[in-house]
Amino acid sequence: MKAYWLTCQMCTVSVETDDNNVITKTPPIARKFIGQPLADLKRWMAKYGGFRVEPIAGQSALFSDGETTPPSAA
Repeated sequence: MKAYWLTCQMCTVSVETDDNNVITKTPPIARKFIGQPLADLKRWMAKYGGFRVEPIAGQSALFSDGETTPPSAA
């Protein structure tokens, strides 16, 4: 399992992927991307400008409070 933090001008999400970079967990705004490659979500978010993605090391992408937190704030 790998976790990523993604942000753009429209939203900020954290997602979990399997070892093949296929999305397995995500918040509701990106739920349609579950089962799809991470690259598809990146391409969709990049259209909105200000796009950034960072890996989250050693953490689950989905936090108990339902919020997403950038790696620098963890």
